[in-house]
Amino acid sequence: MENNKKGNGLVVFLIILVVLLATGLGLLLGGVIKNPFVKEEKCTKCNVETKTDKTEKKETRYYQFKTESEKEDAEGNNLPRYYEIELNADGTAKMGFLRVNDTNDKAGIYAEDDKYVIVALNNTNELCKETNPMIADVCSETMVFIKDNGVLKKQMSNDQLYHFEIDNVNDSQEYIQVKKSDLQTNLKN
Repeated sequence: MENNKKGNGLVVFLIILVVLLATGLGLLLGGVIKNPFVKEEKCTKCNVETKTDKTEKKETRYYQFKTESEKEDAEGNNLPRYYEIELNADGTAKMGFLRVNDTNDKAGIYAEDDKYVIVALNNTNELCKETNPMIADVCSETMVFIKDNGVLKKQMSNDQLYHFEIDNVNDSQEYIQVKKSDLQTNLKN
């Protein structure tokens, strides 16, 4: 009987030893503890590159699309119709109109990357609510513009959001970037 007790104690001791070695090896290989046999060398001449913040500081930008209208001045010349967009640095957007029938100014937000600008706008008129749209203008509008060297191009496709390519140049609006002093709508104020 004494021999059986000594064998059980030895087995328990060996199991505990194996568990401790496996745990230590797991921590060593997992990088939790440092290897005591590897000497770390300090770099005296190291090339350390720090990442610089390359985010562009956005500025307020203005874009304008001009076309002919039905209205004439005193001499009989057609007066232009203006669609203007203000893209603010904080991600908000405004759209103003001059000589565009049944349309009110809009305000909302925008998001952009290097190729597209997506603008989501709501009508600023108090009558235009989700429960009671009583005006002829569209109460909300989402537009997708394609960036092209300072020009924002919008495909005229019956306000379909799935169309992102300009395949008919004659049926697109080209919003040209302008200065605030060149604006004609209420966005100038």
